[in-house]
Amino acid sequence: MIEHEDKRLLVAFSGGKDSASLLHYLCCRGYDVSACHVDHGIRGDNAVSDALFCRSFCIERSIPFYLCEVDVPAFARERGLSPEHAARELRYRELRRVLDENGLDLILTAHTKNDAVESVFIRLFQGASVFSLGVFSGGERLHRPMLSISTEQVNTYNSDNSVSHIYDETNDDNRYMRNWIRGSILKVLEDEHPEYIDNILGLAEDASAISDEVNRQLPVISRTAENGDTAELEEFNHLRNYEKRQFLRNMFINRFRAERRHINDALSLLSGSDSRRLNMPDGFIFEVSCGVIRLFDSGMISDFEIVKPAGVKSIEVPSRNVVATFSESLTEKRILLRNRRAGDRLGAKKLKDILSERRLPLFDRDRLILCESEEGIVFVENIFCNDNIHLDFS
Repeated sequence: MIEHEDKRLLVAFSGGKDSASLLHYLCCRGYDVSACHVDHGIRGDNAVSDALFCRSFCIERSIPFYLCEVDVPAFARERGLSPEHAARELRYRELRRVLDENGLDLILTAHTKNDAVESVFIRLFQGASVFSLGVFSGGERLHRPMLSISTEQVNTYNSDNSVSHIYDETNDDNRYMRNWIRGSILKVLEDEHPEYIDNILGLAEDASAISDEVNRQLPVISRTAENGDTAELEEFNHLRNYEKRQFLRNMFINRFRAERRHINDALSLLSGSDSRRLNMPDGFIFEVSCGVIRLFDSGMISDFEIVKPAGVKSIEVPSRNVVATFSESLTEKRILLRNRRAGDRLGAKKLKDILSERRLPLFDRDRLILCESEEGIVFVENIFCNDNIHLDFS
């Protein structure tokens, strides 16, 4: 089941039948395994009972156990996510944290072939392309060893080995898309066409192969840096249509759960000639400006105002990781450090027009540091210099 027996493994342990079977199997075969249970802050007393079960399960077998508590409803509201997406984001965040803090090597999840088929249908309902129907088996630090195992096989293993487990009553809540698909669609297919699981998985495998081949031939035009993911619009426009879609998908899935509509919206944005922005999930912004495509966290261009009191020589601008140092008469002045605002002027000219003439992308314009005294703007980063102001970037 696991290729590397020398790895220190961390099982995502919900206490359900799938993760209980995986943890039991690994423990009985002498793997170096720990378990992590994430309480999502949704199910009240039932969640407390589940955590106690998981802890007891591990104590009985001398398995190191980690309990993480998160607030999915609050996170979903804050980020504008569905409960399912929010739970997934927080769950994997906590798993990675436990992995790192305890020197473990690999996260294991107990996703079965039935789960994989459900995921394919979810993506179809979300407007997936053929490139995104593939089943993700894991990564460098994440492994899903049960993707070839069915729910029926799990049930048989648990019965034969007397593996106890819990039942999450939210599995019956059809407000969650996965539950609705499982109960309303896949159950009917399973009754009428038992072979459907392998057929759907075969389609997903073909999709993965196609996606891998497109990625193999896709020119490398993107760059990832502290200022987000960027690409030159001219290079993007040289791609074939299906390559453009795959490029955008690759850019997006590293940051948020991308759907077909996000890619369509981005393509529409890129077909225009002016500088424009598009809000994406999880607080990301997609921008095209001055021939540069960029995806970045909206927090990178959030408004800031920092006051340097009179008599203070230097002050930090945390959002830019920079220390501004003032000399001569400016040391004794009260200085406001901020980003640009509508209506800012340098003399008789609008700052907006100056930045446009210099072909500065929107992102860079909104990151500029301005210094303002009682007399007006005395400094604009890289635009309007002042010998008595120095920016030291760390």
